[in-house]
Amino acid sequence: IQDALIVHWPDGIESKGEIRDQYHHISAMAPTLLDVSGLEVPDEIDGVKQRPMDGVSMRYSFNDADAPNAKKVQYYEMFGNRGIWVDGWKAVTLHGKRMPWVLGTVSPFETDEWELYHVAEDFSESTNLAEQYPEKLEELIEIFDEEAVKYKVYPLYDDLIKRAVAQQDRWLP
Repeated sequence: IQDALIVHWPDGIESKGEIRDQYHHISAMAPTLLDVSGLEVPDEIDGVKQRPMDGVSMRYSFNDADAPNAKKVQYYEMFGNRGIWVDGWKAVTLHGKRMPWVLGTVSPFETDEWELYHVAEDFSESTNLAEQYPEKLEELIEIFDEEAVKYKVYPLYDDLIKRAVAQQDRWLP
């Protein structure tokens, strides 16, 4: 999925009307705004220790269209659907064979089929390369697992209420 973003900062961006191809994620917004504002990320707010920010500021790309991606890895997960982007490659899986008319009917996470796309060359994700590059797919799935542990995505739950209760500390400092 790609979404367009227009950045307008006349006093800070010398380049005008240019397109950037670097990979960025929504997690880059707060670090970018803090960076261009000259503000530091606080370690503590009102006595509450803050978690480090996950994003990477986009400022490096503002005046350098050819700058290499500063972001190297990005995981995705929502309702058991999972994905990982690593250096122009993306692996994704849609969770289970949901039947919305039968509440709670879903297949086990272990049976989800992963797809592989080289989004640096196929931004529309039209050609699944999973069979052609099984080693690359396995590499990305392993990286997803590492990121999922790091960012407390696991364990996965089909029951959203159980998941919210089990992962409260994900949102609390």
